[in-house]
Amino acid sequence: SSRVWVGGYAIDKQWYWITGEPFDYANFAKGQPEDGKIFEMFLHINYNNSTNQWNDFKAQGKYAYLCEFDCEE
Repeated sequence: SSRVWVGGYAIDKQWYWITGEPFDYANFAKGQPEDGKIFEMFLHINYNNSTNQWNDFKAQGKYAYLCEFDCEE
């Protein structure tokens, strides 16, 4: 899959990061996030397009994910 979950999720159309950090930056593609009949509550980057903008999606199946961690010296 070209979808990579980046740790964003939504509850009642409010977006959060799983790390608890403030969701104070967004890079959603035009027309996203979309709130249709089935609310798509996970945030992914589609790395097959040239913009690398975000899209919301409904999790079905298995997807890759991106991890962030602090390095110790």
